Amino acid sequence: MHSVAFHPNGRMLASGGFRVVKLWEQPQNVQTLKSPLGAVAADVDVNVATQLAAFGTQQNIVTVRSLVDGKEIKKLTGHSGPVSGVAISADGTQVISGSGG
Repeated sequence: MHSVAFHPNGRMLASGGFRVVKLWEQPQNVQTLKSPLGAVAADVDVNVATQLAAFGTQQNIVTVRSLVDGKEIKKLTGHSGPVSGVAISADGTQVISGSGG
């Protein structure tokens, strides 16, 4: 990337490189979910189709939450070290997680 410029409305960004110009537009009506974990998330996976998010924490826990209302769906314990990776299956019925400990 060689150059970057913002549109005056602040919602669009143009980035330029060798023979390439890309336009980036900020989406509207974005909803945010503040971290309800009370812990540091080391990894997060989001499944838009099932409206679920899985958080792997440095406290050795995986938490699955609803993206609709933020409520905890499931808490998975058993890792002996910080959770370094999480993934939700395509249908939202399974969560896989990994840890170095």
